[in-house]
Amino acid sequence: MKYFTVAVLAWLSACSTPPLNVHQQNQALWAQQRVSSYQYEIDVVCFCPIDFRRSKRITVVDGEIASAVFVDNNEPVPQALAQQQKTIAQWLDDIARMQADGPALLEIEYDTEFGYPRVINSDYSIDIADDELQVTIHNFNPSR
Repeated sequence: MKYFTVAVLAWLSACSTPPLNVHQQNQALWAQQRVSSYQYEIDVVCFCPIDFRRSKRITVVDGEIASAVFVDNNEPVPQALAQQQKTIAQWLDDIARMQADGPALLEIEYDTEFGYPRVINSDYSIDIADDELQVTIHNFNPSR
């Protein structure tokens, strides 16, 4: 009888859905909001060219990047850099990929209302200098 009980418990646990991790919970929260048009500002700290590190305002319309401008002068971000900007959904997908890659450090703070990543700190290898990245998303403004 005890083998039957163990087998039933094992079967039941195999059938249950594993709980969502924090990232999946926030990804689901973002999807629930159904926000397809919004603006946000982004600051990046990295060992990279100056324009990557300048604060940018990203405008997303119907789930697509509509514009990217520098916050300090409202000038458009150069085309090559503008094409590298991301929607919130793309940032969330990138975080899932980062988690799968298993970096040495990955710390993420999420917005509790919308589920978007407010701060992303990553370091792929402790032994390699200058591969750290910090992204801060702020001044999020949904268009409802």
